Amino acid sequence: MVTALRQVVTIQPGGRIEITAPELRAGTKAEVIVLLAERKRAGRAAKSHPKPAQRKPRAGRGGFERFIGAVNSGDPHSADNDRIDADLAREYENTHEEGN
Repeated sequence: MVTALRQVVTIQPGGRIEITAPELRAGTKAEVIVLLAERKRAGRAAKSHPKPAQRKPRAGRGGFERFIGAVNSGDPHSADNDRIDADLAREYENTHEEGN
């Protein structure tokens, strides 16, 4: 069984972190994951993404719309529907076996 402890700590000089909890027994192995708070960039606020538990469910397509336009392939015709359909048809026909 895995037990999770969550604490907010301040990084000490030299990158040292101290966690104190009665559940921690001397000699027990533990995996530590450090999540750093985002820093604000000079002149710009850091982009804050809500944690999954904080996201509000969206009706319809599940909120994937936030990814639309997020990637620039460098190809101005990459969003052409006829081209996308042709690419999909070609991949569906391909068995991906040796020799094709």
